[in-house]
Amino acid sequence: VLAFCGPGAWAQYPPGYGGGQQGYGEEPADAGLDRYTQLQQEATDAFNRGEMSKAIELFEQSVPLATGQSLAAAHNNLAAAYMRRGNYFGNQQKDYRKAADDYRSAYYLLGPGWPADAEKRDLHDENTKIAKQNLQGAYQHLGIAPKDAAKHVEMA
Repeated sequence: VLAFCGPGAWAQYPPGYGGGQQGYGEEPADAGLDRYTQLQQEATDAFNRGEMSKAIELFEQSVPLATGQSLAAAHNNLAAAYMRRGNYFGNQQKDYRKAADDYRSAYYLLGPGWPADAEKRDLHDENTKIAKQNLQGAYQHLGIAPKDAAKHVEMA
């Protein structure tokens, strides 16, 4: 059974970063602020409707517009959408290859791809661990040996 990373586990960075929320550091540069905020809101709406592919598309568009702590929130939001879609593929569709692709993306965003100067909130390490465990579980369902799965995780 693949672990479920529910909305509560990602609560440290709400799916939609809104300018002026306390504790989120800098906002995106002024030129991109309106577009960033719009994309984050549209992505959050899609996420809340369960439209993960659309949410991923919109969150991906917002990442280049983010700066400071909004970049951390953008990465986290995108990772949350990948995790939720990966859960759908793995738990409902039993398509472990697609699940692995999404878990790999989430793990990368939270681990090796995390912005160097970005703050990691309280649940960050736990979320990264869940993404890694889900990726390993998907590899197990695909018949990839644990030794080989570890190599694949490290390559993420």
